[in-house]
Amino acid sequence: NDILNIKFPNDLERSIMLCDLDGKLISQYQTGSNHIEINVRELSSGMYILNITDDNGSTISRKIVVH
Repeated sequence: NDILNIKFPNDLERSIMLCDLDGKLISQYQTGSNHIEINVRELSSGMYILNITDDNGSTISRKIVVH
């Protein structure tokens, strides 16, 4: 699947950064919705880090694998 679907529990404003394992920013998104779809078709196969920061300053990081 070429689409990464992310669902959130609420509609807080969020900044989403997709980075490679070296920390290089690949793409950045903003959303105020409880759902976002990110197209990963153009990414090379490998592991990436997804950093999500909300309006409250809370940040979560997740590793994702693109095949």
